[in-house]
Amino acid sequence: MRALEEAIERLATVDALLEREAVGLHTLDPARERPTPLAELGRRLLGDDPDTARALHCADVLGRIAAAQLLHFPQNLFWDFDYTAATLVRVAREHSALEFEQHVAMFERLQGLFGCHSPIRFRYVTDFIYGLDWERFVTRDPGSHGSVGPFDRIFLERVLARGAELQALVESGADVDYPPLAPGQWRNPFAFSRVPQHELRLHRELAAAGLIPVPGWRVDAEPDWRKPYTRLRLERARSLGIPGDYGSAKNPTADGS
Repeated sequence: MRALEEAIERLATVDALLEREAVGLHTLDPARERPTPLAELGRRLLGDDPDTARALHCADVLGRIAAAQLLHFPQNLFWDFDYTAATLVRVAREHSALEFEQHVAMFERLQGLFGCHSPIRFRYVTDFIYGLDWERFVTRDPGSHGSVGPFDRIFLERVLARGAELQALVESGADVDYPPLAPGQWRNPFAFSRVPQHELRLHRELAAAGLIPVPGWRVDAEPDWRKPYTRLRLERARSLGIPGDYGSAKNPTADGS
């Protein structure tokens, strides 16, 4: 148990890093002001694991993913890791150590592929962590994708493939929707503004109304793709008076839908 306590202490170190360096440490949980600390998640999800080595590995992975998210998305606003952590623990318990590490590597590659050090330069991970990318992926072909979860391998593979396609488009300089960006710019291919004050207001309103497909602030979240979340978000942004080009109704996303 001492080894696990040391792992929890390492997660507390990552919590302190986020406290110091994240521009905003917010949650989408309508009942709270702050996200669940990683150390608390580690204790809650791993404290009863009889496999100490696996528990230590999971704790290390959670810290790695959070630190990588800060590195690649330093402007990110919402930092709920509850459902992400619960999913990773489940994958670790249901698959071999090698398969688990491969799964984790996909998470880490995604962060680098779409974040501030790539030509794509998305500002936030909102659409990925809270399931809006996943909802669009599933609804394109619910017959084939209806049983695919938000962080299942088949979906992660699709997002990685789409990321490579988007990078090639940006680097070609020939695509109107994904042109190269000047230094300091963030990419927003959506019809509505996603500057921080609008991002906060819109997604808090959606969370309060139950219009987030993956409640990432819950370890026991039940992902749901059956509502038209993408359309409802666009409508809510317009109704809130968030600036945008609503006539275009653009909603290109990481998974290409």
